[in-house]
Amino acid sequence: MSSRTISSQLEGRPLADLTEQVARESAIHIDGGAFGDVYKCRRYTSGSSSLVAVKTPRYFASEDPEENKRKLELNNKIVRRELGLLRRVEHSNTVPLLGVTHGFGPTLAAVSPWMANGTLHSFLKNKGQTLSIVERLKLVHGIGSGLDYRAFSSLLGPFIFLIP
Repeated sequence: MSSRTISSQLEGRPLADLTEQVARESAIHIDGGAFGDVYKCRRYTSGSSSLVAVKTPRYFASEDPEENKRKLELNNKIVRRELGLLRRVEHSNTVPLLGVTHGFGPTLAAVSPWMANGTLHSFLKNKGQTLSIVERLKLVHGIGSGLDYRAFSSLLGPFIFLIP
């Protein structure tokens, strides 16, 4: 799918199609939630590379071709909606959307910078007990700032992450 097609589907500025620049670090997803999986990948650009996260919706096929078609159409609608929201998010306490890629399932997948500290939940689980009071206050301030942005913008959805 070209950037022009991606742009027309999302009714906004074009999203970069990073398919040719993104390679998986592993065939198995590294994290996920109820609706999708996250892969640790590497993005190659101009002789350098950086780690990126590729988020793809989970898709379950059935034996009924018509049901599969309906599920895929619904998944594509959800993905386009989420990508449309993510491309407008610009805040220091959110992870930017770098572009999209193919090859991680039957729908587009979102590409974002890799967060070395992981999600807020995993960060607190691993390092929460060692944080100083100042570090804890900075963390709470960052979370509050991201929530404030989300609450007073037209965006919906939890897009709050740790700064790397």
